[in-house]
Amino acid sequence: MDKLKTDGDIMAYLRNIRDNLEKIAEKTGQEIHLYVNGKDYGSVETGGYIAIKVNGRESYQYRLDEVKDWRHVEPDQIAFEKGERT
Repeated sequence: MDKLKTDGDIMAYLRNIRDNLEKIAEKTGQEIHLYVNGKDYGSVETGGYIAIKVNGRESYQYRLDEVKDWRHVEPDQIAFEKGERT
């Protein structure tokens, strides 16, 4: 991260991350939503799965359309296959 000294350096780095996420989304047919506030919260969500990091503690959940069906999962339980976009 020593190379990221200016806003332009940071933007170029983040653009590359965005491009890689776009490729993953295209290959899997899943939308990817990412939010990071840089302080104490970050999350990434795709295909009903969400990985959340709050104050250094991480959790993984599988969120179906019905809240009653949500369940906790471990990272190695998650596998994606290319699906149809809706």
